[in-house]
Amino acid sequence: ELTRTRKIRRNFMEERYKDLIQAIYGDHDSVAINAAVTYRDGRKGTVATTIRVRTVEKEAVVRGG
Repeated sequence: ELTRTRKIRRNFMEERYKDLIQAIYGDHDSVAINAAVTYRDGRKGTVATTIRVRTVEKEAVVRGG
């Protein structure tokens, strides 16, 4: 969600993605997500999925190669 000046409404984003944010910064392996969708023909539906949360290790920087 954007403001008139094209800035992100942080409170909206925090509320909408709160479960995902808690899973990323918490101690969770996965998070169940339900999202409302509107199709091009006007129909509405719900998509449900589970997103796995992974930790990515930082790799060493290789210089000159």
